[in-house]
Amino acid sequence: MHQHPGALRQSAETIAASVKRGLQVVVATHSLELIDDLILAMSKLNMLSALSVQNLRLTNGHLESSTFSGSEADKIRNVISTELR
Repeated sequence: MHQHPGALRQSAETIAASVKRGLQVVVATHSLELIDDLILAMSKLNMLSALSVQNLRLTNGHLESSTFSGSEADKIRNVISTELR
């Protein structure tokens, strides 16, 4: 929370390196910057397919979810932006 942009990138790179080592990492965030940095870090490792974005939304007491693969998350980033802000 409230990380410096450089620290946020380092966090994303650390998460990506952990995934590369075979660990499963779950992150909850409202930070579009972290999502962008994760997409970039996973892309640099040619591991974008290992990323998925789960979008949760509570509507009238009903929890709805959408799942996007790493490549879809990159394409729908503006949709995610609208829903998070």
